[in-house]
Amino acid sequence: GEYSQGSGGDMAALALQHKPQPAAGSTAVDGTLSNATDWAVAGVEILPGSGAPRYTLSIATVGNGSITVDPGGSIFDSSAVVTLTATPDSGYTFSSWSGDLSGTLNPQTLTMDFHKSVTATFAQNQPLLADVKVYLQGFFSEADSAMHTTLRDSSLLPLAQPFNSAPWLYSGAEQVDSIPSGVVDWVLVKLRTSTAAGDEVAVRSGFLHRDGHIYDLDGISPLAFPGLPPGGYYLVVDHRNHLAVMSSTAHALDFAANLYDFSTAQGQAYGPDPLVVLPGGRLAMPAGDANGDNAVDTADKLSYWRNQNGTFWTYDKLSDFNGDGSIDAADLNRCWRPNDGKTSQVPAAQPGVQTKPGNRAAQW
Repeated sequence: GEYSQGSGGDMAALALQHKPQPAAGSTAVDGTLSNATDWAVAGVEILPGSGAPRYTLSIATVGNGSITVDPGGSIFDSSAVVTLTATPDSGYTFSSWSGDLSGTLNPQTLTMDFHKSVTATFAQNQPLLADVKVYLQGFFSEADSAMHTTLRDSSLLPLAQPFNSAPWLYSGAEQVDSIPSGVVDWVLVKLRTSTAAGDEVAVRSGFLHRDGHIYDLDGISPLAFPGLPPGGYYLVVDHRNHLAVMSSTAHALDFAANLYDFSTAQGQAYGPDPLVVLPGGRLAMPAGDANGDNAVDTADKLSYWRNQNGTFWTYDKLSDFNGDGSIDAADLNRCWRPNDGKTSQVPAAQPGVQTKPGNRAAQW
């Protein structure tokens, strides 16, 4: 015989055997049951018939994501092999299976030899945290043993990251309603999986604090890089008018902040003598690169400083090497002259070359 649970339900093959002596009030059935019967009181014994058993697959998720079942459906013939694929939503990562599946293999197959229940767990992505410390030569105040915050204190810093024009062409949307206290200027931080510019995997703009730490937009947290796995990354730091520097080795980044300090030794930055020595012995990024071509040379003096000297100050006039809100002889004599002839040691950041979006090096 056949039994269907509910209208249009799945059919199951049944063999109905008459009980020898049904209890009082029960319904004895011999043959095919075709009329409605109260199964709570029916005195029948239901035995497997000749049809193959069918089993139910129940799926569930924890976190934001979905499970795809192939072939589709939730009821399968005995011994059917089903493939389950876990797909995380944006901002989440598949973590593991539980229930009648385990581990992290994805996709994974399941044999339907009984009723099964499977749960996929998705974890929200944690960003990598980069705790980077670096000084700008031009902005350093010997009297305070720290960088000054004149541009921030005079409301001269833009509220949005300033690296969206040539030569940086960074399209990030970093923006704030107000500049946090203690901020010196905006900087650009890049992550590479090797020293090569083509292995650049992430870029963020953040705030350089007067104590040398680079912070995220709240002004207190390490710079966050979402969507990357923990591992070793080379750190590149760019500024508007100082020579870029890169870590000499790959620095371990994970979900905790591990400090990388460029200021402790020349060997902290890539290449020969990439940094300049500050009063007191700390190291800093060299000042004087007004045109962002990764070299301090006569072009910065003649085409930029000389034309901008004494003119009305604006943030995009990059000859203000000491960041005091004016362009004058101090920028030339204290910042440009000591560094004339220096170049950035960052690979693919030689004079006239700049890393552009898409991890390509292009001539300017």
